[in-house]
Amino acid sequence: MKTCDIIIPIYNAYEYTKDCIQSVLKYTDLKKHYLILIDDASPDERIVELLKKTKKDNKQLNIEVVYNKKNQGFVKNVNLGMKMSDHDVILLNSDTEVTEHWLEKMIECAYSREEIATVTPLTNNGSIAAIPNFVQDNKIPDGYTMQTYAKLIEEISFREYPELTTGVGFCMLIKREALDEVGYFDADAYGIGYGEETDFCYRALDYGYVHVLCDDTFIYHKGTQSFKEKYDEVYDKNMQFLINRYQKYNDLTNEFVLTNPLKKIQDNIKLNLYRKQRKNVLYTIHSWIKNHDTKGAGGTTLHLWDIIQKNRNFQNSYVLVPVNNGHYQLYCYIDEYETVLDYYIPSFKNQLHLLNSNYEKMLDRIVKVCNIELIHVQHTIGHSFSIMNVIKKYHLYSIITLHDFYYYCPAIHLMYQMKQYCEETETDTRCQSCINHEYKIDNNVIAKFRRLAYEYLQTFDLILTPSNDTKKRYQKYYKKLKIEVLEHGVDSFQTDYYPTYQKTFHIAFIGIIGVHKGSQILRDMIQMSHPNIHIHLFGGSDDSFLTKNHRGYTYHGLYEKSDLPRLLSENSIDLICLLSVWPETYSYTLTESILSHVPVIAFDIGAIGERVKRLKCGFLVELGSSSSSIMQKIVDIKSDFEQYDKVVQNIMKLKLKTVEEMGNEYHQLYQKSKPHHLECTVEERYDVLNQHDSQNADQTQEMYFTLARYDNLIRFYERLRKSRVVRGVIRVAAPVGRKLIRKD
Repeated sequence: MKTCDIIIPIYNAYEYTKDCIQSVLKYTDLKKHYLILIDDASPDERIVELLKKTKKDNKQLNIEVVYNKKNQGFVKNVNLGMKMSDHDVILLNSDTEVTEHWLEKMIECAYSREEIATVTPLTNNGSIAAIPNFVQDNKIPDGYTMQTYAKLIEEISFREYPELTTGVGFCMLIKREALDEVGYFDADAYGIGYGEETDFCYRALDYGYVHVLCDDTFIYHKGTQSFKEKYDEVYDKNMQFLINRYQKYNDLTNEFVLTNPLKKIQDNIKLNLYRKQRKNVLYTIHSWIKNHDTKGAGGTTLHLWDIIQKNRNFQNSYVLVPVNNGHYQLYCYIDEYETVLDYYIPSFKNQLHLLNSNYEKMLDRIVKVCNIELIHVQHTIGHSFSIMNVIKKYHLYSIITLHDFYYYCPAIHLMYQMKQYCEETETDTRCQSCINHEYKIDNNVIAKFRRLAYEYLQTFDLILTPSNDTKKRYQKYYKKLKIEVLEHGVDSFQTDYYPTYQKTFHIAFIGIIGVHKGSQILRDMIQMSHPNIHIHLFGGSDDSFLTKNHRGYTYHGLYEKSDLPRLLSENSIDLICLLSVWPETYSYTLTESILSHVPVIAFDIGAIGERVKRLKCGFLVELGSSSSSIMQKIVDIKSDFEQYDKVVQNIMKLKLKTVEEMGNEYHQLYQKSKPHHLECTVEERYDVLNQHDSQNADQTQEMYFTLARYDNLIRFYERLRKSRVVRGVIRVAAPVGRKLIRKD
């Protein structure tokens, strides 16, 4: 290993300087390497005493001490130390503390590529090298010392050594070859300091060198101790000089700050900081919420969202969601921290997602990297039955919730080609015809699908469904399955609404109304146009006829769940139509209707029929009833106020399970999983965290094209697209950068 000279310029800051020197003595082999301590005429007399004692007590070590007779300034001190050396050098601020194996790792990084000129480690306070939050001053996380924190970072590091446009001066290794060719720091231009190391690094770029981040090494940095009283004046002057001298490189500073290519490293550290302290639960689902926007979300999605939000104090939640064409996103909810990770499975073309080795490899990596202890499958659409292989491999505790009938009806809704309810008339031939229509396939796969689905379901430790009706229907097909019923919980609405209809009877459809939810019935009822009945739709539909106003019909569009009681009250809604033509497994819209104090009319089938009868919250009609007979039933309800009011009064007394109660139930279920720790390689961690923040993609692109107006920026961007730069340059480089990170 190369010999390195560690140069510490010193000016006052006694306590910090003492801590710095002690850390170097403890964690550095100073029989091989050299320590050069330069006191720049510190007024604090304790500094000289400290340096003399350090030299005296460590005579066997390579320690040189220089005492300046008069103050020369930081930059001249650094140059003096570099001129005293014939080796590679490390410039180390006196307000830092080094950690175990720091120097060995930085040297290894420096010689990983011939063209490397400088190496900068990670730190808590060092602009672009700061972790876990970019260009911010960070504290050592709770529960960690600086040494245990450094150890964690070393263990989880990708060791990618990403390129920078400049090193950061709190701790920077410079190879002797680069120093001899590029020259020393510009003391005349930068005086007592700030910007000198960036100036050197920019010059080195012109010589064909590169600068890298040592992403497996952490150095603690207290920050700006030696002459902080002169900070603003010196900083502004030096940064403006730097910008004027290196305009094109400073243009790249803005591009770097806006795109933050270190995000993967930061996210990896954040994930590992929190997930070691809590249970890690992985969910699979077919669709998910972006930016906390629940508008238009389906019942399964809302259900899982509630579970995660109520258990954020107890667990780390990871939600795996298919996007399209083999692309997946992993939404990570860890304490108050959230992020989205993207990755891709090649050749995932199996329409029914039966078994897929690429999916299995991806899931295997996620389980290891995120140390998953429990898998809860909310849905398998867009995923693969290969989930069961990972569950078996790692002996994971596993739960699956049956939100629909996918596992014996891949068309999901027990409707033949989405035209009519077919459970009582289905045959293998009819089912295959329906699947061929739904998935655009020609092969006879229904038998294999059901065989694999049955094996898949038997893999899970616990099978849940939200209604007894759904349990009975599944056990009709898979008789040996043990299924438990666990009803969903909901947040109560605050409403004083009490429906008391007048001459016009206002009825409403709520939610996303497709064929299976009764869109044809709604269309028919609109066309009937009864004079004393006004129809409303709060939600949406794929039928364009239903998204326009008509005589006796008002379309209101999508709504936030919490706004529904107000919308129903403002529009004097008297009855809600839940006319699903298939056996729903729960129905959030029924729950929302109850909480809004509005009776419902529904078909006597599935969980809706079961719940309406049990809760006495509405009126039932026979499945298959014509639209005209349903309309007549509504007219009859309007005519019998006494019976109607009796239902309303009963609804007002109902107490439904809350989200809080449901969250507690799932928390208890999840405690059955046993904690374990799985080892994973750096390559596996890289694959899992190889993400792109799609939510900010448009903004990032817009900012980049704004920067592209600078001359030759594209050419420099191609060469230095992974560049980084010190916070000092960022603050002055451009108004955008200054607005982003300027601090008090």
